[in-house]
Amino acid sequence: MGDAEEHPFIAAATTAHQATDGTRLQKSLNFLKNCDSEEEIRRRRAVEEIRIVLNSRPDAYKPFKDDIVDIFSTILKKPKEDILVLGQILWTITNLSHANSELIHELLP
Repeated sequence: MGDAEEHPFIAAATTAHQATDGTRLQKSLNFLKNCDSEEEIRRRRAVEEIRIVLNSRPDAYKPFKDDIVDIFSTILKKPKEDILVLGQILWTITNLSHANSELIHELLP
């Protein structure tokens, strides 16, 4: 990206985006905790939001570590979980491992 990393507009947009990451992560986690498994489209979107936030900021998980571990573990243990939801979770775990995130040690036994 070269000089784009130093541009004030890029820095301001990045800061604004990071400010909403915690809210996005919390809302998605709350939805997955409380939703019915029949709401496949919304479940897919919630897991995708979690993946997007953790991809952009691998350290964003820290305030939500226990919730992420509990929800991902519960979903991975379900025998008839939606394949796209599972795919998003596995993609998230892969990306966290590439980012050397400490969360990977909590997610994998």
